[in-house]
Amino acid sequence: MKNINDTIARLRTIDPSMLLANAGQLWVRFFKFFLLFLFLGAAAWGGVLWYDSIYGSGWSDERKEVYLQEQQKNVQFKEENFSAVIEATQARRAAAAQEVPFFRDLFYE
Repeated sequence: MKNINDTIARLRTIDPSMLLANAGQLWVRFFKFFLLFLFLGAAAWGGVLWYDSIYGSGWSDERKEVYLQEQQKNVQFKEENFSAVIEATQARRAAAAQEVPFFRDLFYE
């Protein structure tokens, strides 16, 4: 019990301004190491996420099969629309290939 009372008595004698001053001195002395460890930790975490995104797809064979079936349902070839677009493109190409008739410009003489 004596040790606890001594500890409490010592804690009451701590000056908050000195505590902040000591914390500031520690920061000035070790901030480069702190930032280095912070950078290394962020780089390691990024590496783990990158590795997981490349090698850890995590899909089972059933999930892959369901995905492929859903994609086949969503992608349907609309042949009529495709044919209409091809005809319009060919009509534009034919119109562009025609020679432009010469006419006299009244304003450019």
